[in-house]
Amino acid sequence: MRPRLPWHAAAQIAARQHGRITGAQLHACGVGPDAVKHALRRGRLFEEHRGVYALGHPGVSREARWMSAVLACGAAAMLSHRSAAMLLDVARTPFPMPELSVPRPGSARRPGILVHHVGTLAPEDRRLRRGIPVTDLARLLVDLAAVVDRTELDHAFDRAARRGILDLAAVHEVLSRVARPRGARVLRTVLAEHDTCPWTRSQMERRFLRLCRISGVPMPLVNLPLSAGGRTLVADFVWVAERLVVETDGMEFHGTAPAARWDRRRDRALVLDGWRVLRYTWQDFAGQAAETAAELEVALRGTGRLEVQPRR
Repeated sequence: MRPRLPWHAAAQIAARQHGRITGAQLHACGVGPDAVKHALRRGRLFEEHRGVYALGHPGVSREARWMSAVLACGAAAMLSHRSAAMLLDVARTPFPMPELSVPRPGSARRPGILVHHVGTLAPEDRRLRRGIPVTDLARLLVDLAAVVDRTELDHAFDRAARRGILDLAAVHEVLSRVARPRGARVLRTVLAEHDTCPWTRSQMERRFLRLCRISGVPMPLVNLPLSAGGRTLVADFVWVAERLVVETDGMEFHGTAPAARWDRRRDRALVLDGWRVLRYTWQDFAGQAAETAAELEVALRGTGRLEVQPRR
């Protein structure tokens, strides 16, 4: 069998790494230092970090930047925190700088890379996503609590829950073995909400259930399929005996004109089928919780006619 040529072997490795390759990998392929210098002069290689190169062209995709950063920080490095949240598709806002974790202190700083030196990175914390070493979701959620606010953390949990990939037991396990993690208090609060309300789909729904518990409003059924208008609709909160439905309108899913039209169509189908429908927004829970609770109590007692419009 004919041996592979050095640059052909290097190209195969780079193709698995979003076009990136390290000096050590080039050496293993038989590409010596003089050949590397020649390729840099001729525009065949482009150095992105010390000892990390783009092969063939300098074009930088998001994944390529992440891969290059991981290669620059050593074999044990993995994408983490806000960059991992982007790669795992649970981020609310993008983060411009590659963010990594390495399991040892004292490694050299790398310009343009935010490196976290963590004391414990277990083998089960590591995954490959699109060929990039990255912390798994449970480890990510623990790490994320240290660097983002409550809104961002809630979004990550909610996004993972909606996609069916949230494993609360795994998050608890990681939290139990990470020594004194930053953000642990907020993380435990978020975990407690998910532990007690595992069937909810958003932080807004959990906030509504918390309002019911605190104010003494009878607890509803959550995310219940109802047949109305010839189709099956999933209602956020339902009191069956009282024929009452409450919908919570978050901007992520209800903030567009098409979504508003669909909401009104749902409401009409439910009303024609004998249900009463109330809609609430985040402001109703955060700033007018007492008024919202009073409206619910009136609706559940059936005393008086309510004409409640969602507050925008």
